[in-house]
Amino acid sequence: MTKNDDLLAALEHDPASAPLEPRARVLVDYAIKLTRAPQAMTEADIKALRAAGLSDVAIHDAAAIVAYFNWLNRRIWELSQQQGQKRSEERFAAFADVVNVFKETEINRQKFL
Repeated sequence: MTKNDDLLAALEHDPASAPLEPRARVLVDYAIKLTRAPQAMTEADIKALRAAGLSDVAIHDAAAIVAYFNWLNRRIWELSQQQGQKRSEERFAAFADVVNVFKETEINRQKFL
């Protein structure tokens, strides 16, 4: 996570053009593609992540976190539509859960490596 408000705003507005360091750019591009067109993922996507310095375990974790966040976001949207309103509090809580999963994964990985 970052405390750079300008970067966070850029990521929120258009993650594909946000000014990121190379490793973060590869991860964000991977997350965008996995979210929008999972059927289009190829070995080249994995090679790009490896070239950016990610291990296979880190790539697995990234895919799992993206998949979980996408599932959770869609589920919350579905529930909010059933209730006839947007549930921004629930969306924020779900996002916070995803961030915590990512942090816990990284902390646990550091303990075992």
